[in-house]
Amino acid sequence: MGDQKRSETRADTGPPSESGLPLAEAVQAIRAADIISGSRGHLIESLLGKSFSFELTVKGVERTIAMFSDPDFRNGRTVTGTIDGTAVEVSVLWPSILNDEVDGFKRGSSYPVQG
Repeated sequence: MGDQKRSETRADTGPPSESGLPLAEAVQAIRAADIISGSRGHLIESLLGKSFSFELTVKGVERTIAMFSDPDFRNGRTVTGTIDGTAVEVSVLWPSILNDEVDGFKRGSSYPVQG
């Protein structure tokens, strides 16, 4: 998909925090920021630890293949898709406790995500 990059987030069941920017706008701002001046890095750093809420349009669900310090995500699922209504691709990591629910996600369907 050309220069499109996929953003990753972890699904969260806790309370939201304010991000200031919708996720799609934040991704577009990061892509547009200058790498050499360091503005891209500063923008990324300013968004770390922030929560975003969005609708995820599912392309696929697969087992998460990675080691995390957080054991809840080690045997979870990774859902790939787009932020609903945009072409921004994302991967969302879901904790293993939700595997049964996430395994039922259907391609093309939208699901709420906070993470």
